Amino acid sequence: MVISLAVRGADATGHARLELVADVYLTVDADVELRRAVGLRTRVKSAVLSVLEAALEVSKLGTRTVHKDAPLILNVGGCEIRYSLDLDGECATVWSAEPAREDPVVKTG
Repeated sequence: MVISLAVRGADATGHARLELVADVYLTVDADVELRRAVGLRTRVKSAVLSVLEAALEVSKLGTRTVHKDAPLILNVGGCEIRYSLDLDGECATVWSAEPAREDPVVKTG
């Protein structure tokens, strides 16, 4: 089940300069996990929206190489965020949020 908790490009802090309207959806499970830390839900939605908007801008060059079912991972505030992009639908879905695992091979900035 996916509930619509959209962040629209024109309303999101730092994204007002863009004309496109993109949505970020959260599954119920992801929403519950993100509400455990103050401000995390907003930061995750903003970060995913930034990735989506960048991908949409790149797609204007004629390439739509991101498959909408491709799992993507982002680290925000110590959480591993799994999400997918749908460039045709101009939206992203956050599927899960879990505490980030420390991998000795992968270094985060």
